Amino acid sequence: MLGDQRKGLLSGDRRVCIFGDESGDMNFLRKPGVSRHFVITTVTFADHGAVQRDLQELRHDLATAGADMRNGFHASSDQQHVRDQVFDVLAGHDFAVDATICDKPKAAPPLRQTSVDFYRSAWFWHMQRVVPDRCLPTNELLVIAAEINVNAKRAAYHDALRVAMERAAPGTPYLTAFWPAATDLCIQAADHCGWAIFRKWENRDERSYRHIADRIGREYDLFRRGTTEYY
Repeated sequence: MLGDQRKGLLSGDRRVCIFGDESGDMNFLRKPGVSRHFVITTVTFADHGAVQRDLQELRHDLATAGADMRNGFHASSDQQHVRDQVFDVLAGHDFAVDATICDKPKAAPPLRQTSVDFYRSAWFWHMQRVVPDRCLPTNELLVIAAEINVNAKRAAYHDALRVAMERAAPGTPYLTAFWPAATDLCIQAADHCGWAIFRKWENRDERSYRHIADRIGREYDLFRRGTTEYY
């Protein structure tokens, strides 16, 4: 485990990779099936290659036992025993989790004129804190976010992430990538960490959260001081 969760894991290394995912939705209304919270979670590993190897081995083990592992791991649809095994694998590695929680009813209308606007702002608020804590100094930063499966807006969301990084990390060499979660096991790890945090905030369910609580460096309630709910 990290001695100081607020220090960069790989300071001075050639490349730092940050894996990110979102939980909840970007619908701004009170309706069954619409989340109250939108959560951005990023995970930084000391050795992401080792994490990928161990998760791939778990994937093979589960496939041998008869599980359908075509798309890897996905926390919201995996059975609890599968989630537990993913967290058990992660527990053997050095990593740090950061999350920004948006209590959507407290987001003022100018912040959410479109879902893309809100997404861009949320990632900026998240990364302006994560980059100094996790990445500096570094020669190269790669931010890999789970691709949002909205065909008409996929490019717009990726561009929003890029713009957020321009604002959050001026002067830092970086590249953003927007990949389907099924293509990268570290994105799937970020999905599990984000799901655990989301369940805590949205449903007061801390079963999975307990697995990663000691790895969380920042769990920031963005609108914690807000008292007005706009819808």
